[in-house]
Amino acid sequence: MTRQQSRLLQFIAEYQRAHGGEVSPSLDEMGRALGLKSKAGVHRLLVRLEDAGRIARDPRRARSVRLVDPTVTVAEFRAIVLRLAEREGLAGTVGLLQSLADQLAARVVRAA
Repeated sequence: MTRQQSRLLQFIAEYQRAHGGEVSPSLDEMGRALGLKSKAGVHRLLVRLEDAGRIARDPRRARSVRLVDPTVTVAEFRAIVLRLAEREGLAGTVGLLQSLADQLAARVVRAA
């Protein structure tokens, strides 16, 4: 995780704590907290955090960022791998990727 991603996660957590845990900061608020001038920069950080499984968002709602426990279940790990594959244009290899995700998840679970 990059320093900016870590700072953003910390800001979101502090903001949610200060606002009763239900409200997420806006893109503008996140950008100001990180010293970013562009909402696109904030959006890129959010996408990376979502890809890493550290946050979840509802694309139909504003301020819908939810912090996710960094420990993931096998099913969550598999979903992250498949979402990344689709984004990278590897959707045609879903069967192979599902198998690889399951094998990797099994190794991670055993190592923990």
